[in-house]
Amino acid sequence: MKSRGLSVIATLLLVTVALVSVPALAQQTGDIEGVVSDANNSPLPGVSVDIRSTSLLGTRSTVSDSAGRFRFPAIPPGSYVVTSALSGFTKAEKTVRVSLGATASVPVTLSLSGVKEELVITGEAPVVDITKNVVGTSTSIDTIQKLPLGRNFTSIASTVAGTGNDGNITVYGATGLENQYIIDGVNTTGVKIGDVGKQLNNEFVQEIEVKTGGYEAEYSRAL
Repeated sequence: MKSRGLSVIATLLLVTVALVSVPALAQQTGDIEGVVSDANNSPLPGVSVDIRSTSLLGTRSTVSDSAGRFRFPAIPPGSYVVTSALSGFTKAEKTVRVSLGATASVPVTLSLSGVKEELVITGEAPVVDITKNVVGTSTSIDTIQKLPLGRNFTSIASTVAGTGNDGNITVYGATGLENQYIIDGVNTTGVKIGDVGKQLNNEFVQEIEVKTGGYEAEYSRAL
């Protein structure tokens, strides 16, 4: 993952529905979940599953349950290598990207080991979050650096459907006064005119999430 200087995670709430109260901290992480099965699509319990990433300090491990399921909650966004191993089966590795506020689903299939040497299968796992109905997008530093954006991280909102500009960012007819801006879990919305409150160059950003609808109750202060 490429970044320069101090990297932060930003969430823009540009939403047109009212919800309930906001805690002090907002989402700064994502999740990985999946199911381990054999070649006959039968779930495999007791599989050791590890994840490693430059976004994570060290390696995190878990074991699949009786239904073959495993989960890694609250991990930093970034690219992860998911390794699954069980005695008598070949080891499998998959690479998956975890986006801010999203759950990456990783299906894993282990084959019976027919040789003494260990076979490692590496592949890209599909990144489709089927656990949430949030409308919006999450953008990584790689994409941010390639797009012709302004010198403030909020300019990424112009790439999301339904957004406009009245001096502030607008969404689906709501005014720019009704947004919420969160940087590393801290609400930085300007108290006077509801703008971003803090100017931040793109070089300091690791990932930006823009929510325009269907978002969680923790973001109630955005209309």
